[in-house]
Amino acid sequence: MEELVIQSDEKYLEKVESYLWDICESKHITDYFGIISVPVVQAVKNSIQHGNHGDVDKQVHISCDTIQSGLSISVSDEGEGFDHTNYGDFPMNEGDHQGLYLIKHLADNVSYSRGCVSMEFMLSGVDERYASSRRNVLENFGVRKYVTV
Repeated sequence: MEELVIQSDEKYLEKVESYLWDICESKHITDYFGIISVPVVQAVKNSIQHGNHGDVDKQVHISCDTIQSGLSISVSDEGEGFDHTNYGDFPMNEGDHQGLYLIKHLADNVSYSRGCVSMEFMLSGVDERYASSRRNVLENFGVRKYVTV
């Protein structure tokens, strides 16, 4: 397992992206960088802003495990967690919920536990239907620089 720990400050988001790039590069999956980094960075932002309420004395942990079908990445904070069932499916451009939308639509499996979101990314034999759907989400969000699949 590879892990990165940062303080609850958005100035460390570049460090998170670099960590994710290094993982993608080491596993020869840089084509998936956008699909992986966008939801993970959104989860980190949520942890900083909502979980740890911007308290720089608190930390956010990002861990990555290789699983049979791809990668499992977890983001945890020191907050109380939240009831994700209160957030149904909503349009992407609806304010504060944009991060949850991107997490839900770019990760293959998402699970929540107290102060932690876990995302699985299936990378072996990507189904073109899913790849096309993911490309559309990224393009609509305006992250064309990551769209390579």
